[in-house]
Amino acid sequence: MPRDSKESKKGPAPGSPPEQRTAPPVDEENLIRRLKQGQQWSCNVLVDLYQERLLKLARGITLDNEESREIVQDVFFTAIKKIDTFRGESGLWAWLRKMTVNACLNWKHKWKRRFRWHHIPIETQTIIPAQRSETQKDTPETLLQKKQE
Repeated sequence: MPRDSKESKKGPAPGSPPEQRTAPPVDEENLIRRLKQGQQWSCNVLVDLYQERLLKLARGITLDNEESREIVQDVFFTAIKKIDTFRGESGLWAWLRKMTVNACLNWKHKWKRRFRWHHIPIETQTIIPAQRSETQKDTPETLLQKKQE
């Protein structure tokens, strides 16, 4: 028996690169129709087709891997939930890209508001001297005496 046929039955040799799975081309109109029908298969295909590109897009805007994953997950959830509102004037990729960019920008605005709320600019802070005299009023001993009085 030739050696090649034995190896083909066993699979790839250890250390060799795994075979890449290539999905057959998907007709976008068919995918949208199946999504509107609520078929689970079509949701999986949608994620497989666009997840990596949307993650790269989100990471470029947020600069945060975890937030990007959450944003893209939310985008897929929203897209599947609102697929009936998809008019088809542009492609599915353009629709998902727009939703991702908007979600990332909303996240950035929310982050900036949160940061501004807790942030005190240096200009408004009082400068604390490097060395304090023990005779100043706010030493721990004087504060304790004031409390006791």
